[in-house]
Amino acid sequence: ELGDERTLTSRALLTHTLGLATLRASYTGADIKYAETLSPAAAVDYRQQLRSTGVELEVPVGGHTQLAGGFVFDRSTTPETGGRTPAQEPFSNTGWRVGASHELNARVRLHASVSERSRFPALRELYSGALNRFTPNPELKPETLLGIEGGFTVNRAFASLGQSTIQVIGFRHQLDDAVVRITLTNPTRFRRINRDRIESTGAELLGGFVFGADPERSVSLNGDATIQKINIFDVTANDAQRRAENNPEQRGRLELGVPLPASLKVFAVARYTGTQYCLNGDTSNLDELPSRTAADLAVQRTFSVARSGPFRMLRALLSFDNIGNTAVYDQCGLPQPGRTLRLTMSVR
Repeated sequence: ELGDERTLTSRALLTHTLGLATLRASYTGADIKYAETLSPAAAVDYRQQLRSTGVELEVPVGGHTQLAGGFVFDRSTTPETGGRTPAQEPFSNTGWRVGASHELNARVRLHASVSERSRFPALRELYSGALNRFTPNPELKPETLLGIEGGFTVNRAFASLGQSTIQVIGFRHQLDDAVVRITLTNPTRFRRINRDRIESTGAELLGGFVFGADPERSVSLNGDATIQKINIFDVTANDAQRRAENNPEQRGRLELGVPLPASLKVFAVARYTGTQYCLNGDTSNLDELPSRTAADLAVQRTFSVARSGPFRMLRALLSFDNIGNTAVYDQCGLPQPGRTLRLTMSVR
């Protein structure tokens, strides 16, 4: 099977002040074209168009509180379906968010939000036959996520000794109409359907420390972690529970940055992925994927390219990811990349 996929994405942002309030609006569009070739047959064309328009209003209340509310309208169409019928009907859905933040003092900020948003099925989920292993299902519905979260952020400076940031957020998510894979018989095929309800409760932790007055030339230590409990309910079987697939309940990252002569800075990173489970397509059983830790190493240098103008600095980053060639799996038989060398350059 050969595939040629091309995605064109466009985005427009607008910000407008209304007295002390701030109005933000955005438009995002994506046009995905996919040509699939199953030799010796001729290529067939698929196409999906995604559109999203949103507005948000942020209003100060008093001198230490901010309230925010937003609304979004999403639409998805699939004008080309590779000759497969019936074609999916266009999807339209709305989303919303309300949030608040409050500064207890100059260092501590409280924040909370509630939101709902949908995810439309991708072309692969709707129409892919995956070399005759799947029965396409163009009648898939969007998944809908209701999210509630709240927490606090602490920022503190220590004169010339440096600064620190600590953030703790608790969350609860509920995903309805989750897309799952089932097995059909006569003939044996897989099929994606909307079935499960997924509930997750947990916390996200973030900490950052800079040991010096200049963040660019100081030792830095940053870390984050996600710890959660995931429950999956089969709504077609009296809410029978099962393990989450391809979703570890623990995940974390730790980064140490050390400045060197010649304006260089070296970063050492450890990425931890906890135990997770995946559905084995051959046995229809959940296989355990053990926890893994991958290590990265990177070196960065910033160059001055101009004294004035829009682009004054050039930042180059050379990174060697997964230096131990650790097999970290996202799904059964599908690991993340092994040793990877990347060169990234940015201007500002």
